[in-house]
Amino acid sequence: MPRKIPPVPVPAGCKFCFRCTTVHRVTAFGTERRKPDGLASTCRACVAAAKRERLETARLIEELLAESAAYRALHPLKPYEPPIPPMSVPYP
Repeated sequence: MPRKIPPVPVPAGCKFCFRCTTVHRVTAFGTERRKPDGLASTCRACVAAAKRERLETARLIEELLAESAAYRALHPLKPYEPPIPPMSVPYP
């Protein structure tokens, strides 16, 4: 995969964050050994914001599952009843 090129010039000692599209000092980026420069492609602030968003989504899902379980406890599913009773005489 080709490397991304920042849309703005980046001075020495700085790096471009592709998530928030701003230039930060290299100290604002976490380490990532797989990258050629050893730094993550997104700044720590963006990583923290994404983590907060994931945790909030997970919390909302847990709340919905708890509400669904409470509803199911009060309103259990009825067993399936066929609309037509089965025939007592087998087919010839």
